[in-house]
Amino acid sequence: MAKIKIVPPKNSVKETVQDFKRYISNNDDTYFYDLSFSGENITSKYEALEFNGCKFENCSFGGSKFTRVHFVDCEFVHCDFSNVEFDDTGFHRNEFDNSKFMGTQFIKVKLNNVLFRNCMGRYTNFAVTDFAHVQMNDSVFQESSFNQSKLTSLGLENIDLSRLEVVNTPLKGVDFSNADIDGLHANYQNLQGMMCNEYQAMMIAGLLGIKVV
Repeated sequence: MAKIKIVPPKNSVKETVQDFKRYISNNDDTYFYDLSFSGENITSKYEALEFNGCKFENCSFGGSKFTRVHFVDCEFVHCDFSNVEFDDTGFHRNEFDNSKFMGTQFIKVKLNNVLFRNCMGRYTNFAVTDFAHVQMNDSVFQESSFNQSKLTSLGLENIDLSRLEVVNTPLKGVDFSNADIDGLHANYQNLQGMMCNEYQAMMIAGLLGIKVV
């Protein structure tokens, strides 16, 4: 089965906050709990913060950088993460719904119980990133990459991963049968143990220089 069982974020009553940047900069605390942000333009550098039980809707994070930031039980709906860099950041029980990831960088990131649903991405780079109980549904991540990452538990359902580049990332145990992986770039060592459908097997055979007659 391709689907991974995900623990959803915990629901809670949220306080609506306006002007994200001012709220964060004027607050001496580094822990933010049960807040709701809508229509915010969140473009800056943020470090050593935690957001717990927060909801972000119609927010633009374009060009921001998050370092050692943790998101727990958070929801992101119709958000734009284009050219955002997440560095040494953690996501635990998070949902991304109808959000955009263009040129987004996940570097040394931990994804634990995370759902990507109806998301649009391209040139997304997952480098030294741990996937634990991550599900990607009905989404597009074309020309993206897994680089030195650990795919402990990754589910793929109706997802476009065409021209995916895999570098030093074992695909063993990952079911790609419900994903588009045309144009896959990966070596034999990374491909060992991956699961695929008959059409994909033919394509991978060609990738390895095997001629099927």
